[in-house]
Amino acid sequence: ECRLNRASDAKQFRVRLQKELSDNTNISWDKFSKEPHFTVAHYAGKVSYQIEGMMEKNK
Repeated sequence: ECRLNRASDAKQFRVRLQKELSDNTNISWDKFSKEPHFTVAHYAGKVSYQIEGMMEKNK
């Protein structure tokens, strides 16, 4: 997503992530949250990641 250098907002990015990672049982999505984020179940516990600003930080 970052390498493609196309315009995208957090909601569009979330939709693409959900589509690509829908089979991954270690990732969960809170549909009712006001802020777009996802949670990854790591071996040490669950960690939430904010989608807002994620692409800008990775450019």
